[in-house]
Amino acid sequence: MSQDSERLKALVNFKKKLEKQIEELSSELEESQGLLEAVNSVLLEKGFKRGDLKEVKPPEEEEPPTVHVKVEVEAPPAPKATEPGEGAGEDAGERQRTGEDGSVVG
Repeated sequence: MSQDSERLKALVNFKKKLEKQIEELSSELEESQGLLEAVNSVLLEKGFKRGDLKEVKPPEEEEPPTVHVKVEVEAPPAPKATEPGEGAGEDAGERQRTGEDGSVVG
């Protein structure tokens, strides 16, 4: 039984502590609200108008800009005209000559 009474006393003390904290916070809230009203009054006297959030429209969503790209395909350069007997990238002295049957000549 003594444990139950100890717990009850602790809960009663905790309840009183919470009630006191709520009372202090309520008082602080009232004081802060009074200060806010005083600041608002001074601002209104100086010509400051309080904005109304209901009047403010959310910004319209803009579409991303359209980008037009023109792609031009260039034709590959025409091959150089070569003289008979010259190969692409080969020296004339290094080429092997072949006969009609495909055999190496000379």
